Formats: sequence, structure tokens, C-alpha cells
Amino acid sequence: MQISYLSERDIDRDGQAVLLEDIRRQLDYPTAEVTFNRLAPISETVTFELDRAQIPPSQTKLLEREARHQGGRIGLVMKQNPTLQIELQAGQTPSEISTLAQDRSLAIQNYLQTQWQIQPVGSGSQQERRYLVNTDLATTPTIRLKTTIESRQNALTTDPIDAGKPNIK
Repeated sequence: MQISYLSERDIDRDGQAVLLEDIRRQLDYPTAEVTFNRLAPISETVTFELDRAQIPPSQTKLLEREARHQGGRIGLVMKQNPTLQIELQAGQTPSEISTLAQDRSLAIQNYLQTQWQIQPVGSGSQQERRYLVNTDLATTPTIRLKTTIESRQNALTTDPIDAGKPNIK
């Protein structure tokens, strides 16, 4: 079993040992093999032109496949981790029309869907929302992108078909 977590730093050996013991106890499987995979949080800001919802060409590099800096990884990391979500803090200035923040967040979502096939909800059993959108007034027309994992209840479930063997979803 692989446990992926979003953090600036690795879990130390003592912390991993405590988690491993707890996971094995909850699973009632004392020899369960567990590995830990840290995902570094990604945080970028895309700046839009005033009164425009189109992503400026100078800003698409933050979302491009070939970009080598963190922002360019956002599509790749989301594609590789279907439970990962992206929080879009969409801003618009007080002088702009009231729907621009929402339109800007849609432009980012459309771009990630087109370039990376990151759909609004996960596939299969992963039906969580992939995009968490918040809009607000701001001093500049920007969208702040941040990877996140929304807390889920009942992450450890039992599959009734499999006679009580734990099934991680």
C-alpha cells in the first residue's frame, strides 16, 4: 500500500513508524507493506489582463507540460494523483464586471482539462471534485493555484464482498 501525502517536508522515521503501526492495526494486517510518498505542495499565481478572462500567453508557461518550475508540474502532479485537488482563488478588481473571477477560474479549468485531461470530478470510485473555486475582490486580476487534498470521511472502508478484508478507497 502506498500512502501519498501533501507536505513541505518528509515524515520522519518515528512518525512513519507510528503511522505504520496504526495503519496495520486498523487493517488488522500486521505484515502490511506500506510506503510513504510525499507530494510537495504547488502554489502559483496566474495574472490576467484587466477586464479579460483569457489566460495571457505569458502566463500559460505556469501550466505548460514543458515548464521545469513548480507551476508547470501542476497538471502532471494532478494527473498522477487522482485524489489531489486544485484550489483556485480567483480575484477580480472592484472595477471589473462581476463574473470575471468565475470566468477566469473556468479558463484555468478548461486549460487543464484540454492539456492534461483533468476532469471536474475524479473517475471511477474517485468522484470527488478536482477543482475547488473561490472568488473574491482583489487588488489585481489574478488566480492563485494551490494543490490540496480535501479531507474525506471513511477513507478506510470494508468491502462487504471480500469477507471483511479492508479496502482502501
